Amino acid sequence: MKFISHHRHKLLVVIAVLSICLTGGILSYAESDGPARVLFINSYNYSYGIVPGQVEGVRQICEKEGLILDIEFMDTKRFNTDENYENYYEFLSYRLANTEPYDVILSSDDNALEFLRDHRETLTGDIPIIFFGINNTDTVFSAAGEEGIYGLYETTSIRENLELAMGLVPNAKEFLIITDNTPTGIGDANSYMAYAPQYENMTFTNVDFSQYTLDEFKHYLQNINENQILIYMTMLIDKDGISYTIDEAIDILAENASVPVFRPTIGGVGEGLLGGFMKSYEEQGRIAARYAVKLINNEEMPVDGLILERPNLYTVDYNVMTQYGLPVEALPEGTIIINRPLTFTEKYEQIFLPVGLVLGGFLIIILILIRDNRRRRDIEISLLEKNLALENLSEELTASEEELRSQNELLEDSREQLAESEQRYKELAMLDALTGLKNRYALRNELEDVLQQGSRGTIYFIDLDQFKYVNDSFGHLTGDAVLQEVGKRLSTLENKQVNVNRIGGDEFVLVAVETQRISDVSPAYDYSKSLSQILEKAIIIDEQAFYMTCSVGIVRFPEHGMTASELIRKADIAMYQAKEAGRGRAVIYSALMDVEASSILGMQNNIRQALEKDEFVLYLQPQLAMDTGKITGFEGLIRWQKSNGEIVSPGHFIPIAEQLGIIHHIGTWVLNRACHMLKDLKSKSDVGIKIAVNVSAIELTRLDFAEEFMAVLNSHSINPEDIVIELTESILLDSAREYLDKLNFLRNQGIEIHLDDFGTGYSSLNYLRTLPIDVVKIDRSFIVDIESNEKQRSLTKSIIEIAHNIGKTVIAEGVENEAQVELLRSVGCDMVQGFYFAKPMPYEQILEFIQCNDERSSLLEEN
Repeated sequence: MKFISHHRHKLLVVIAVLSICLTGGILSYAESDGPARVLFINSYNYSYGIVPGQVEGVRQICEKEGLILDIEFMDTKRFNTDENYENYYEFLSYRLANTEPYDVILSSDDNALEFLRDHRETLTGDIPIIFFGINNTDTVFSAAGEEGIYGLYETTSIRENLELAMGLVPNAKEFLIITDNTPTGIGDANSYMAYAPQYENMTFTNVDFSQYTLDEFKHYLQNINENQILIYMTMLIDKDGISYTIDEAIDILAENASVPVFRPTIGGVGEGLLGGFMKSYEEQGRIAARYAVKLINNEEMPVDGLILERPNLYTVDYNVMTQYGLPVEALPEGTIIINRPLTFTEKYEQIFLPVGLVLGGFLIIILILIRDNRRRRDIEISLLEKNLALENLSEELTASEEELRSQNELLEDSREQLAESEQRYKELAMLDALTGLKNRYALRNELEDVLQQGSRGTIYFIDLDQFKYVNDSFGHLTGDAVLQEVGKRLSTLENKQVNVNRIGGDEFVLVAVETQRISDVSPAYDYSKSLSQILEKAIIIDEQAFYMTCSVGIVRFPEHGMTASELIRKADIAMYQAKEAGRGRAVIYSALMDVEASSILGMQNNIRQALEKDEFVLYLQPQLAMDTGKITGFEGLIRWQKSNGEIVSPGHFIPIAEQLGIIHHIGTWVLNRACHMLKDLKSKSDVGIKIAVNVSAIELTRLDFAEEFMAVLNSHSINPEDIVIELTESILLDSAREYLDKLNFLRNQGIEIHLDDFGTGYSSLNYLRTLPIDVVKIDRSFIVDIESNEKQRSLTKSIIEIAHNIGKTVIAEGVENEAQVELLRSVGCDMVQGFYFAKPMPYEQILEFIQCNDERSSLLEEN
């Protein structure tokens, strides 16, 4: 707040200083080799909760050290598909090949790290990598063990939280540590109990949530006295075996605890829990960026690749502090206090200046209009009086020539003033009231003039990414303030050849006219990079930082059109293509874009016709028990076999079906076909088998998905225990509560739920305890080099052991040779699936495969 106030009072001085520094900086940069370059690859996108803090932390250090920072988002939270990874690989490969080399690459969260490790040899070479945001210990040690890769190793801070609690509750005599009997809960309990000898005046009590029913636990919480300190670590499963999410546990504690609840890990602060010494995502970014600076300066790095600095900050909720009368002065220096009320000055200081400027501007305009109207009225009255005098004195033809000239001059002045007022009103009609930029009407008029003059140039159609989130979350006043700042920054690009317009909402248009005529040939300056640069710095509104990116559609005239309407329409189309490509980028218009809508419609018709003509085929790939070699089930895999014999992979038509909202038709066809196959197999074979069907995330959004699913099974008289639902890891982790309720309902009917492609999403073993799944399918990427990669083999073994410890079965996918089979058998894998046993096959070959496998299994049992 002091910083803002200081600059508000010395605005002119700062502008002058900045101008001098900027000029000097440009000259200095031109004479040097340029600053070091850092590339930050984030697994998700900016709208995901943890990402803004990570980005801000990295940006702070890079700006302080004068480094060039580029940020790329993989967006795997929403698009965790092979196609997305392939497209991102092509994009990054092109970028790295066509820009100056980077000195360091920063990586946050699992997907980005695994992507860089998988493609390091072909993509980044020997550029050092610093990762953070990885919760899986095995992944941390595995990655940090590679040459040139460093990363944060984060641990829970027990001592700091014990000291904080004793400082806030000085009369306390006992620590109550909430855990349960899960592996994580047991580990948390052991960690805290190890500190008991160091605190002789305090009693350490492990409150095992698994020993209480929910009602018993609520009663316990309500009777805790003020001399006891309550610390929440783990409470996932109660005495009745009921599982609770972290959000549910937080609600139970906040509603029933009679004392403040300390929380040393992420979650609950601001939702009723007090807080503690907790991880800061912003500090994560700062630590990683500081070590990037060390690498660039050739300073000593950790030998084992592990950065042991902790990204933890003291964070508490002011409302909880007040509720329990805890002393704010006892908090450690630098503690973040959320929900602390602002003073009137703090709350409104930032809007005083802009509101004053706006009101002042309106007042000036009103005064000018009043003055003009008064002058015009005075002149009209004067002219009327003189005309009356002329009528009365018309007979006095001897009036002097000088007097007549004076009257003519007054009349001419009046006409000029009226013309000036009319021109001023016209100019106001051409301006956008919010930003002061020219509006849509002005854009069309000026663009038509430019086209008639035969000039050439470029149009940039700019749309702010995720701006709706600003309006929805912070209100339209904040949204308007953001738009005003964006307009102010864009206006810095204006000159004689460049105009910037706001045409409505969060849409802006920049028109750059070249000085040469159509007959001349000269390259146009590309403003795409300038647009990104002027928006990348945070926009501060009411102490809230907003980082805006934009999607830009580009057209060139006269190449793409000869009228303003045509050019604006095509630029709009190109802008939407930029958004579809992932936002935060610029796309040049192509004639193919005009036909894309009709192409998608054509694909939609083709898919519907394929359903009507029965062109889809369900292939089955067997899954076998590791100990007996017998078939335990099949995975159903859809293929599109066109009438000309061409086979279309589901990767080509499933995403389009999801986009067009017709995926449920395909899902229903697959389930019906699987039921038909099951019924026929059971009539011809006594093998107890199951068929797994893949379910799309879009299908889960259907209100009656669970009921329709059961209705199909009932129509075929299929036992629910013979059908399996396969879901990818990202679907389960992204699913809202109502989607999980649907899966729990189906699971209670006897349907197994399999977690497919485990390890390609978030690789968090903690989720396995709470998600409604029965079987974990390890992705083939873990299996492909298990023979030669000791770390991969150890990691796979750890996954299997932990899955077994929490009662899950494990299937390994992508098994292709006998060595992999033997290694998987040695680490306790339950079932296998892959080309070594059988490729996906049409139904006609299934009975023959079952018969052959039965004979082979019988021989193995006899031996």
